[in-house]
Amino acid sequence: MREGTQNVTVFNTPGQAGDALFFDGFESGMYWSLTRNNASGDITRDTTVAYEGGASLKIDTGAVAPTADDYTIANKYVALGRERYVEAIFKWMLNTSADTTVLNFSIQVQWAGEYQSYFFILDTTSGNIVYFDSTGTPVVVNTDPFVIINNVWYNWRMVIDRYGKRYISIETSSTVFDLDGASPTSGATSSSEHCYILAMVQTKDASQKILWIDNVTVRGISSP
Repeated sequence: MREGTQNVTVFNTPGQAGDALFFDGFESGMYWSLTRNNASGDITRDTTVAYEGGASLKIDTGAVAPTADDYTIANKYVALGRERYVEAIFKWMLNTSADTTVLNFSIQVQWAGEYQSYFFILDTTSGNIVYFDSTGTPVVVNTDPFVIINNVWYNWRMVIDRYGKRYISIETSSTVFDLDGASPTSGATSSSEHCYILAMVQTKDASQKILWIDNVTVRGISSP
């Protein structure tokens, strides 16, 4: 794997031809699904916090009887386009830099009778950025810990190759990690063709954690 630094230009110079599959700035409502293991965990449209505009999506593990390993997931089904590569971008922020938290931003593609699951994890305690390979084994991609600062929004960009069934890259603000074509977990499925994205916040101690996401973008692109 190769680690490098470059400026993020995806929003300013859209050089990759492709399909705009999905965008959500949460300005007009909240149309995501919820999965949780603490009954007080929830996802809500928050009009007091936003990357830009007037709202974001608040993902909350719950304040009632919190335990370690509580999690809340916001997920969304997105139609697939014709392009080979799928790009998903999240803007995100945590409620404190001291959080002992695990974040999961993932893509699952289902087409041609097969599912492909691409998992991208950030452990805020260690600062490790991790993906899961074809055997479900976590692989750390960064050398220097990823450090979170209070009230700062971060960029998280993932690119996968659904035809080649391989990871391409993970981008965190200005750093791009080349995943060298590592294979995802995959298997047979009878589900219809679609793309599934999720954002998850999970506790590592018995305290409530909150993740905000905004300007979620999914595109089919012709080159990574």
